Amino acid sequence: MQYEAVEWLEKRHEWKAALKKYSDKLQENPDNLEHKKGKLRCLKNMYDWDNLSKMVSQMWDKELSVLESKKQNGLSNPSDNLI
Repeated sequence: MQYEAVEWLEKRHEWKAALKKYSDKLQENPDNLEHKKGKLRCLKNMYDWDNLSKMVSQMWDKELSVLESKKQNGLSNPSDNLI
């Protein structure tokens, strides 16, 4: 199994270095869920509750705005049409 450098940093509990790598990766690709989850793990393991909370809130707000936009455009969740 091949690991990326950032995954090795996590395995060695080098949270600050891994956080920097994930932050850099998210600058390049802000919608990458794996990099977001990695950054969240780093923040959790560093006990950085403020930044963890901010990041989760931003992710939640973005998801809610996407759902609201879909709702306004008449795009609903396919499961809504089951009944």
